[in-house]
Amino acid sequence: MNKCLSENFCSPSLHQAGNAAHGTYFPHIDGLRTFAVLAVVLYHLQEWICPGGYTGVDIFFVISGYLIGSGLVRSLKEGNFSLSSFYYRRIRRIMPAYFCLIAVVLAFGCVVLACDDLRTLGRTVRSSALFITNIYFSRTAGNYFSPAAEENPLLNLWSLSVEEQFYLTIPLALWLLWKFRKNAVKPVLCGALALSLFAAVYHMGNLEHNKAFYLLHCRAWELLAGCLLALAPAATEQGRGIRWLRLAGWAGILLPFACYSSSTPFPGYTAIPSVAGAALLIRYGSHGWSGRILRHPLSTGIGKISYSLYLWHWPVIVYWTYFCFNECGPRDYAGMFLLSLLLGFLSWKFVETPFRTAAAWRK
Repeated sequence: MNKCLSENFCSPSLHQAGNAAHGTYFPHIDGLRTFAVLAVVLYHLQEWICPGGYTGVDIFFVISGYLIGSGLVRSLKEGNFSLSSFYYRRIRRIMPAYFCLIAVVLAFGCVVLACDDLRTLGRTVRSSALFITNIYFSRTAGNYFSPAAEENPLLNLWSLSVEEQFYLTIPLALWLLWKFRKNAVKPVLCGALALSLFAAVYHMGNLEHNKAFYLLHCRAWELLAGCLLALAPAATEQGRGIRWLRLAGWAGILLPFACYSSSTPFPGYTAIPSVAGAALLIRYGSHGWSGRILRHPLSTGIGKISYSLYLWHWPVIVYWTYFCFNECGPRDYAGMFLLSLLLGFLSWKFVETPFRTAAAWRK
C-alpha cells in the first residue's frame, strides 16, 4: 500500500477555500492548492506517479500561514482584532468537515475492521478529536515513510493537528508583539523560523525522523514563512526579475514532486525548495503565464474542494485497498481517485459551505 501523508494540508485557511481575510479572494492561491492536493493524492495512489508528492503538504503549510497571517495583520492594523472571532472562524472552517469525516470513517471501521485494527482506529479517533494526532503518530508510527501505519485511515490528519496547534499560539503571540513591541514582530518571527528549521535539521541529524516529520516545533517554520510573507511590503508586478522569480517558484514546487522519493531525507533542508517555491508563487504567481495556469477555472475549482479532497482521499485508499486485499489494479486506482473527488465535492458542497456561510448555523 502507498504511504500516507497529510495538509493540511490541503489544509484550510480562512473563512472559505481560497479566501483571505475579510473577503479578499486570491484565485491563484486556490490554483496553488490544486497542485498541492493532487500531488499528495497521486503520491498516495501510486508513488511512482508523483514520487515527491508528499511535499504538497509543505505548500499547504505556507498557504495557511500566509492567509492566517494576512488576516491577523489586517485586523491588528484596523484595530478590530478579536481572539474569539478568530477561533470562531477557525471552528466553522475546519471542524464540520473534519468531524464528519471522523464519524464516517469510525462507523465504517466498526463494520469492516478486525478487532485489533478497530482498537488502533479508536485510539487514532481519540487523538484526532483532541488535535494531537501528530504527537500520537510521532510516538507510535515510527518513521513516516515506513509501512507501520499505512493501514490507519486517519493517518493524514496529522497535518491538521500541526495547523491547529499553530493556530493556538500565533494569534496571541502576534497580538502581544503588536501591542507592546510592534517593531519586534518581524525579528521575532524570523528568529522563531530559524529555531524551528534548526530543530527539524537537528532531529533529522539524530535520525529522529518521526519527530522532525510530525511535531509542530519542527514544522512551524513553514507556517511562519507564510506569516512573514504576509508582513512583507507590497510587490511590484513588472520587470524581468519578477518573471524569473515566478519561474523559480514553479521550479521550487515541481522539482521536488519529480525528484524526491520516500528515501529522500525529509523534512529539514530538503523542505526549503517547496516552502520557497510556494512563497514565490503566492507573491508573484498571479500574473502572466503563471496566473493563467493558477487562475484557470479547473485549477480554482479543485482548489476550492482541496480541504475536503485531502480529508477523504486517504480513507478511501485505505478501505478500498483493504477490500481488495492489497491486490489493486489500474481500475481500482482510477476508482479511488474518482470516489475521492466525489466525496470531496459532496463534503465541500453540503458540509463545508453551509457551516461556513449560512447565518442559520451561527448559534
